Amino acid sequence: MQAFFVLGREPRLSIAEIASVYGSRIKKYSFLSEDILIAEMDSFDPHEAALKLGGSVKYGFAEHFEGTDEARLKGLIANRIIEQVKKNQTARGQSPYGPGTVPVATATSDRVTFSISGYNHFSGKTFGFEIKSLLQKEGYGVRLATSKEPNMSAAAVVQAKLLTKGVDIIISRDGNSTWFGITADVQPYEDQSHRDYDRPARDQVRGMMPVQLARTLLNLALPNPAPESVFLDPFCGEGTVLMEAALLGVKNIIGADIDAHAIEDTRKNLEWLEREIPKLSPLTSNLYLRDARKTPQMPRIDAVVTEPYLGEPTLKPLTQGEVSSRHKNLSGLYADAIRPIANALKKDGILIFTLPAFKCGNKFLPFPKEGLLPVSMEAVALPGPGQEKENLIYKRADQFVGREILIARKK
Repeated sequence: MQAFFVLGREPRLSIAEIASVYGSRIKKYSFLSEDILIAEMDSFDPHEAALKLGGSVKYGFAEHFEGTDEARLKGLIANRIIEQVKKNQTARGQSPYGPGTVPVATATSDRVTFSISGYNHFSGKTFGFEIKSLLQKEGYGVRLATSKEPNMSAAAVVQAKLLTKGVDIIISRDGNSTWFGITADVQPYEDQSHRDYDRPARDQVRGMMPVQLARTLLNLALPNPAPESVFLDPFCGEGTVLMEAALLGVKNIIGADIDAHAIEDTRKNLEWLEREIPKLSPLTSNLYLRDARKTPQMPRIDAVVTEPYLGEPTLKPLTQGEVSSRHKNLSGLYADAIRPIANALKKDGILIFTLPAFKCGNKFLPFPKEGLLPVSMEAVALPGPGQEKENLIYKRADQFVGREILIARKK
């Protein structure tokens, strides 16, 4: 079967996460655009993917159409829309013919709501209006759901109830080759927002790693945690990474921070998470008020994902001299913090360390790596196809400090 993933803000990071989690289960990768990955697999559960992954926004199954017969393609997609409407009705148990009967979308009684998101320079809205016209000619009441953005986001799909009462189609074309599919699930943005904004302790001044990024990096470092796996975040802050680790099934988590308020915030947030999701209990969490450069005695660590102090708040692009000064001030801290981490990691254990990428002019400058890793550690490339060795910087255009992702393995 052909599974599709609509990738997130940093497609390379999304691809790496997919490759890390699914590994050899993926027989073949196909790229429809910089936004869509097709993965050939024997089995795929889009709902499990939505719950586990952090770097993709839509999931489903794709079909391939070869040729230039537009009428046939439109008819095929229109039929898929009606088929999905029937499935949705069956799932909700809503049949116009009474309980226990199979509902059928009819041209006189049922309203069909759908959306089409086009990729690789394909106009989804234009194509959508053509499909709408075709369905109307067949007698259906039709609503084409659209948004202000070129394509329907995960939030727009949920708000339009397309997962339960409608259909969201993704489509991409390259010459005479067309791929399309029905979105089966989307990134659980409401749950992510709840963990981000509703947790009891939150400090924007200190800065926080986005929930989606924390989840993605954890899947790179520890894609399939065992019951005995031990995870460490030595710059735990408010506990964002530790919370996501717990949700991914890590039962033994260790956090440390030099700030007593951060440790207390992490404790509050982990306790809140256990109340929100009782199945997480029992969760073994050890929190230390400790300088990251002085990691306490602990069990051997399977993986580390952490975001250190990224420097003073920055409200404008820096000059080259200012960037160099910040690099000099921070590099010693980072090298001194990584050294005890390396000592604690098991062989082949993974460290993921975010580094500040300061904006200079209109570019985000990578952090100098020389001297950061001890000889027992080696930098590794992102997993997955088409991954260049150049730096990956997670950023928004309106930011002045991005996050450069450093991945290293214990030799």
